[in-house]
Amino acid sequence: MSLTLVIPRAEKWFQQEYITEVFYKLCWGQLDKVNVIEHKHRDYNTIYIHFSSWNHHKSHARYTRDYLVRHSKDLKLYYSPGLYWIVRLANRPSEPKKEFVPFYEVV
Repeated sequence: MSLTLVIPRAEKWFQQEYITEVFYKLCWGQLDKVNVIEHKHRDYNTIYIHFSSWNHHKSHARYTRDYLVRHSKDLKLYYSPGLYWIVRLANRPSEPKKEFVPFYEVV
């Protein structure tokens, strides 16, 4: 099963090769491609990481996939000591709208 992750905000100096190397070292799965989307009027880029397959044989990869997919949570990925990216599922389902429930006080 293919999976696409996104780093919504990454510094402009990150190159595709560096990002590919970081995710290759994680052994989360087989990388298909890495897209760097440049924003001209902002001080960050958005990065999409496309996996062609996921590594279900490594426990840390299984845990990561479960955390991202089942729980729809963001993940801090430390690429260097003290420095991290926020990683999330690219096609994460949107949060359901919380409907207003009126309340009454009995005094």
